[in-house]
Amino acid sequence: MEKVGMLIGFLLVENNIALLPNVGSLYYAFMLSALLYMLLKERISFGIFAMLGLYVTCLLSIWINDVPAFFQPYPRFFTFLMITLLVSPAINNDALTRFRTQVFVTILWLLKYVIIASVIYALMGGGYHRFVYFQGVTNHSMMMGPFAALCSLFCVYRLLANSCNKQDKKEKIHYGVILLFALFCLLQAASRTAFLGTLASIAVFLAVYYRDQLGKYLKIVVAICVVLALSFPIWSRYMDRLEMKNQGSTELNINSREVHWMQRLNEFQSSPFWGIGFASVSMSANEGSTFSLDGKVESGSSWLSVLSMTGLFGFLGFLSIFLIVLKRAWRMWYDTPLLSGFLIAMLCFWALHMMAEGYIFAGGNSLAFCVWLTLGVIYGVTGNKDLAYELQQKLAG
Repeated sequence: MEKVGMLIGFLLVENNIALLPNVGSLYYAFMLSALLYMLLKERISFGIFAMLGLYVTCLLSIWINDVPAFFQPYPRFFTFLMITLLVSPAINNDALTRFRTQVFVTILWLLKYVIIASVIYALMGGGYHRFVYFQGVTNHSMMMGPFAALCSLFCVYRLLANSCNKQDKKEKIHYGVILLFALFCLLQAASRTAFLGTLASIAVFLAVYYRDQLGKYLKIVVAICVVLALSFPIWSRYMDRLEMKNQGSTELNINSREVHWMQRLNEFQSSPFWGIGFASVSMSANEGSTFSLDGKVESGSSWLSVLSMTGLFGFLGFLSIFLIVLKRAWRMWYDTPLLSGFLIAMLCFWALHMMAEGYIFAGGNSLAFCVWLTLGVIYGVTGNKDLAYELQQKLAG
């Protein structure tokens, strides 16, 4: 399990590094091979039943709406099905859970080195996309933002874990520095959603972890606020990219996401129950329907994509999956409070980030992979305390 999980985790990160070769279609071959291997390894059982309902709704949305072949809805659904069967809570067993946790841990460990390499690259004068937004060693600034956010949460996890275990100061300094590096990358990537999502998810992480120690939580929050206020002259200079993006939007008097959001709502209103079809947008709209010649779409929001493409049936199915997993992660607190807080913080980040990025149905998108993987990992480890402790130990190194 570990070797297969490490390979898949490595491929996902490697495929997003600009300085390394892209594996292209081999990526899907590896994913399919991993899925077939997992299916043959051990007897499986159904996970969250709502996943089956979501699959059926996606297919019916294509069939009922007769989605144009231009969007390639069936091939895209097959990719979505393959990836979600591999990492989501659609199916489950101990082998799949161990595989998913190994992929999860591998990605987090590799992102630590991606952040370090990106900062070194920045010091060398590189890593700025079109000389404006920071992408580091990744292939786009929109990947750098979420990657830096995940690394930030991982560093907070390690700092809290070291605090509990009273490990040496070198470990704390190590992850404290990497946390600063990740926050630098986050600010320079100028992803407002990723930045705000990171701040909110860290606050949620601490609130969940210290949920029975309100006094200590408030002390930590006050201490963080004081440090941020005193160090403002130092770190405020790195907000220049965020300010540049905000200024650009103001001068042009355009908010492309709002246009896309309104169009998704219009599409939902035109077909409120089954949506307009999986992997599609309205081709008749003047604004807010962005698609390429090969059928790729830009929807502007994952939540609204689910609503517009699959209607209320699909949206309620996806929302129920999210809430079921969140409830299970909340219950983990009694046995593994640190892991519970970390996983809930991850869910919080993805929930916020998906408000302004429409990738959830894109099976080939690395961020979609990470979202479904997080859901699958939580569902798996919350059903087995031994696997939860195993994940906690892997994250602790």
